[in-house]
Amino acid sequence: MLQIELTRFESFKRIICDGINYCWNYEMKGRSEMKRRKKHGMKRIVSGSLILSFLLALFPSAEALAAMAPMEERAGQKAAYYQKIIMRDVPECTWDADTQPSHTTALYDLSGNVNGYIYEYVNGEEPVGFLQIDVSMGEPVLDSYTFGDEHCAARELRALPTAICSKKDTEKLVYLSGYAYYLLGETDEEGNTEVYDVLNHTETEFDRPAAVKAYEEDVMVKRQMRVEKVATRSGIMSTRGANTITKFVQGYTSKRLATYNNVADSSHAGCAAIAGTNICMYWAVDRGKSKLVQTMKSTFDELYVDMKVNPTNGLLGGSSSDKAYAGLKQYINRKGYSIPNSGKAAGSNYSWNWAVERIDRGMPYALPVYDKATLSSTSVPHCVAVFGYQYIEIENTLIVADGNQNSLIYKVYSQYANSYGEYAVNYDGAFAFYVGW
Repeated sequence: MLQIELTRFESFKRIICDGINYCWNYEMKGRSEMKRRKKHGMKRIVSGSLILSFLLALFPSAEALAAMAPMEERAGQKAAYYQKIIMRDVPECTWDADTQPSHTTALYDLSGNVNGYIYEYVNGEEPVGFLQIDVSMGEPVLDSYTFGDEHCAARELRALPTAICSKKDTEKLVYLSGYAYYLLGETDEEGNTEVYDVLNHTETEFDRPAAVKAYEEDVMVKRQMRVEKVATRSGIMSTRGANTITKFVQGYTSKRLATYNNVADSSHAGCAAIAGTNICMYWAVDRGKSKLVQTMKSTFDELYVDMKVNPTNGLLGGSSSDKAYAGLKQYINRKGYSIPNSGKAAGSNYSWNWAVERIDRGMPYALPVYDKATLSSTSVPHCVAVFGYQYIEIENTLIVADGNQNSLIYKVYSQYANSYGEYAVNYDGAFAFYVGW
């Protein structure tokens, strides 16, 4: 419908422009005659041009008209726009002409405002991935996408336990960044809100006013990062003359990923061990370190112990960056390999350039992800494995293996950077880490 209206306005504008051009040509051709006309005659012709110019100004451009459309409509158009780019530019894309939308899930912030949309796709009845669009900054931008899998949070929302449905607002899926998806419950007089962590299947509470403040600060940081990207764009993209550039670590091949389901981790506490398992499978399958992996499950089980994973749900569950890093190196040494290259980065030392350098050197790395808005009281730190990066339009995107998804996720770096940044130093000594040869 919007496209039809855009076309109508553009057509009408062309008619008006033609009218102005006609008046201008007429004025030029008749310049010698107009010199002989009376002064008021000249004024009439000039006035006619001014009237036409004024009428033209009354009608907005196509770009301005698009910006006036409802955000839901604009987000849908942005998703369709990115879908075309991805199908054209990304070799790993499995979408085709038969790919159709299956579900659309709205996302909300803590104040009840829509801050994003999840668009899931199918070929026939087979799920083939999703696109997530962020609208928290007042315009639709890319958050993440994947091929071949349902969105983890949307899938969980469709299969909620009955007990949760009776106690939480299941109509609004709250998204705060990274992997923070919540359903909200009652708020007490002190501002503490009961919440259900959709991905970790846990019930807890957080200080809602403090979480709102932290979330709004994150949005401001993302907005500033985007302003800078729009102003400078990517030097790599402009020099190579490409809209989309995708880079995997050396020799990476598609494989069955370790996930919570694939390693039977019902507690969802072993994300660091899953990230380590996926990294070890890369080195074993793609880089010849075959002794690192006997089976996916055995590798996970050993790393689970080496990383000292606590299976308790909640903030005390899982591992820490220190334990995970030490556990991964201990596991590799036990398999008979020395580690010539290893390292870590926290706070300002972790950056987009650091991530690109690791991938360009052929070294995937583990990345802890924190929900800055709620970490102080409830959030379960998460860990993913990074196997590549991508420049798509003006977005810097990481390609990650996440225990919640069966396929690699292409997720915009700023969604990780904001949730990661502050607590990379202040919470649990968190840091990204890698090993390599």
